[in-house]
Amino acid sequence: PLAERVTEMKGIATGHKLMVSKLVLEADYVINLPIFKTHLGTYISGALKNVFGYIAGACKAELHRKAPNRDEFAEMLCDVNAVRHPELHIMDVLTALEGNGPSHGGSLRQVGKIMASTNAVALDTAMALMMGVEPRFIPLLVTAENRGFGKADMKSITVEGELSPIPNFKLPATLVVIPTEEALKQAQLANETRSARLAEIISGRLATRPALV
Repeated sequence: PLAERVTEMKGIATGHKLMVSKLVLEADYVINLPIFKTHLGTYISGALKNVFGYIAGACKAELHRKAPNRDEFAEMLCDVNAVRHPELHIMDVLTALEGNGPSHGGSLRQVGKIMASTNAVALDTAMALMMGVEPRFIPLLVTAENRGFGKADMKSITVEGELSPIPNFKLPATLVVIPTEEALKQAQLANETRSARLAEIISGRLATRPALV
């Protein structure tokens, strides 16, 4: 029976009933394995969105009904994330989904990368920039930052490896603002910070502390 496999909880901000898998609450570690993809509703679907998987399958539809717009859905997803933040997020960017994903005509795009972080907001911020989108245009990232989950700002994120927008990446039709110039600026800042940090490492003044690959 479902009641034996889930725990009923209440969303901190929304008050919605959350039927959370007991495995999530009982596990020693939770590793989140999102895929790099677009989403007509949330614009991007990465680490924060993938945690929706905590919710028992049939109960997801009810939460969709109770959170019909992007802002409400973002608050609900943050409530789910607040149940338990995964210890590690590993994102599959070997093959990305672009366009009107995930189920309205999106198309596959070979990228050939793996990204990882201990912080979902950091990972999704880098993901947005790779798509060519300024992170603050993503309601879910704004809400997560306001809830104290992390900073959606590359100035606060340590990057190991090169970060750059994917050329001509197709965004969902619902995202009408495409601030690619700002995304390029943020990516350039991250790479400059990385270069300066590498120089310090070489000179022996700073120990390596990977946060995002």
